[in-house]
Amino acid sequence: MTTELAPAPAPIAAPVEPARIFSGIQPSGIVHLGNDLGAIRNYVRLQHEYEAIYCIVDYHALTSTHDGDLLRARTREMAASLLALGLDPDTCTLFVQSHRPEHTELAWLLATVTPVSWLERTPTYKARTRPRTSSCRARSSAPSTTATAIRFPSHRPSSRRRPSSSAQTASGR
Repeated sequence: MTTELAPAPAPIAAPVEPARIFSGIQPSGIVHLGNDLGAIRNYVRLQHEYEAIYCIVDYHALTSTHDGDLLRARTREMAASLLALGLDPDTCTLFVQSHRPEHTELAWLLATVTPVSWLERTPTYKARTRPRTSSCRARSSAPSTTATAIRFPSHRPSSRRRPSSSAQTASGR
């Protein structure tokens, strides 16, 4: 009779999830060479190497574009351009910032607890609050909005449902 134990089975390695990256692009107009060379070509390449999440940051664009119809058109054009230039929705996540209600909620919370002295130390705040001919308060909230986008780039469908247009009509809104 032998007292040797059977060898232990080799441990099963947990699947390694790829690192996650997140980037946003403003729908500021027609995609130009700078967008293509500076960001979009990297987006296309990196979507195959990482869990890539890309966002059209239309809230950020509100600091310079105040025409709702124009902003909606530019947002659609940017999405079409990103897809045409190689982003694959089966490989990466592409979403529009304003379609995520959680973004606005977290941006508001961060804005209410972030001391102005912290904002004044950030290059984004300094650049956006220089005297301009057309200044708006939203420029100074850019660091909080950016932090929100980075902290909450969730690409899962929202658990909250927006009321249908018939429900909005029925409730008088």
